Amino acid sequence: LKVLDETTTGTKEIAMELDFDVQRITVRELLEKRVYKEVSDFNRNPPRRFKGLVEPTEKERRLNESATKKTKPIDWKKQYEKALKSFEQNQFLILVDRTQVTSLDEEFDIDEDTEVSFLKIVPLAGG
Repeated sequence: LKVLDETTTGTKEIAMELDFDVQRITVRELLEKRVYKEVSDFNRNPPRRFKGLVEPTEKERRLNESATKKTKPIDWKKQYEKALKSFEQNQFLILVDRTQVTSLDEEFDIDEDTEVSFLKIVPLAGG
């Protein structure tokens, strides 16, 4: 399963590839696997700043940006809860093979050619 990140300006990049042991998953399972992988990868080899579907809290960010302190691991479960809430509040859309999914419990079939796009919604200035 290929995971892409897209913007409303048309920018598209491959975020990661995910493997599942089943051929049918829910949006909730997709989010869990994506967030777990992002956070696990970051915690194993942290770059300067976490770049994922949802961002750490300001407190977590300050702790991680401190050059004098050891990087504190990010809690994937907290990030997962944020991702679920963000999806429910339409802060990003998920497209499976260019078709929008709208419910966390919506199921869809996957194979090696399936593409899932995460489209982050950027609020308009002043709105």
